Amino acid sequence: MSKRDFRVFLASPGDVGPEREEVKAIVNRIATERQIRDTLDLRLVAWDLPGMEVAMVATDTPQSAIEKGLPNPSECQAAVVILWSRIGTPLPEKYKKPDGSRYLSGTEYEYCDAIAGHEENGQPAVWLYWNRNPPSITLGDPEYAEKEAQLNQVSAFFEDFSNADGSQSGGYDTFNDTTHFTTQFEQRLRDHLTQFIQEVENEEPSTSPKAPPDTALGYTNEALKLDRTEQWISLLKLLNTDRHATLLLYGTTLQSMELFVARLWAYVQSEADKEHDLIEVPAKRDMEFPCSAAEWVNRVRFALDDERSASEALVTRLRNAPVLLIIGRNPFHLSELTDRQLKALKEFLSRSLPEIFSEVEQAPVVRHPLRVLIALSYDDTQAAIEAFDQSMQTAFSDTVVRHRKLKEFQSVDWEHIESYLDGLKPAPSNAVYEKLKQMFAKLDQENMSFRQLTDWLNTTLH
Repeated sequence: MSKRDFRVFLASPGDVGPEREEVKAIVNRIATERQIRDTLDLRLVAWDLPGMEVAMVATDTPQSAIEKGLPNPSECQAAVVILWSRIGTPLPEKYKKPDGSRYLSGTEYEYCDAIAGHEENGQPAVWLYWNRNPPSITLGDPEYAEKEAQLNQVSAFFEDFSNADGSQSGGYDTFNDTTHFTTQFEQRLRDHLTQFIQEVENEEPSTSPKAPPDTALGYTNEALKLDRTEQWISLLKLLNTDRHATLLLYGTTLQSMELFVARLWAYVQSEADKEHDLIEVPAKRDMEFPCSAAEWVNRVRFALDDERSASEALVTRLRNAPVLLIIGRNPFHLSELTDRQLKALKEFLSRSLPEIFSEVEQAPVVRHPLRVLIALSYDDTQAAIEAFDQSMQTAFSDTVVRHRKLKEFQSVDWEHIESYLDGLKPAPSNAVYEKLKQMFAKLDQENMSFRQLTDWLNTTLH
């Protein structure tokens, strides 16, 4: 039985430091126990873990900075929320609840995200704790008013969990000291892990081939079957090389890009050889793009689910299988980005990305070539390609850099051929274009697949 991920998200304001440290210690200790480590990959998700700090810039809120690197609570298997005397720092106006009101803090936002995930997907398990030990607030304290307001907000938050007579209706646990909390939390976590492992063990292994996902990026299987069957198979063939290969997909039609990448994603997940290790590095998270190259690197690390540096994590993953790295399963158009976000993307592609891959390429443990797929949408395609070529060729000289421009094709016609030729380096001369056009007119195009067509082109050109 393969190991299953189990991530515990820790959310709280900054006034419960001892409890946060206990959660870290408990998760780390349980993760090393034999029954757990043989079955689960148990990890804690928290902004203050060593090596997991998210780079922050002056214009970021703490919450948006966390979202650019760490997974949301709704993406984890358990969420632990701890409150005492503070509710936390209010979030900007753009963070709104479904009813239109503002979130009181990042902690409330994380709690609501966890609850929404549980209601929609059955996870995470949400454990809410309230420290009932009265905090020390003196009248002479210059911050008395602010501290009293924070305490009142915490009390108001928990009023939603009370009956009309003031009794507790459930939904949270209370504690009076750190020792009390530690006992409660550890027992709750152990009980839940035992149940989770039992459910995993009871799952019947499937002996039939894995069926393709029902949907990909919102497209149904029927929609995925309608277009480019041969194109995306040919794309996989292009990645099958003995050398390092980087494939840049580009196009001006964003919807076309989304459908193409959705089909590739569904194919690799359900039908590709087991040696392929598919990793997704999201370009968007809650509609937010990275604002620095460091944030892109953070997303690489967290996509690998590894606390080490991105390059070390990639080296580890390359020991046994090649890696297909998709930057953004949802392709995006550059017009969506602000100047700052666009600068961050260019810096990541031209500097940070090659540096990561250079370190990987030089490591003696790497036994397989690295395959990279980057799907973006450009207007100025030629400028983008030239910049990308230069950065990747600088990283290591034996890189195979290929490009394919994606278009909508209803049938195999000369426009189809032109699009294919546009991606060749160097591009054929005008005389070759005309010669190919004449030869193409004599072919039985109606009975030719895209793969047969490209094979004919390659044979003719060489």
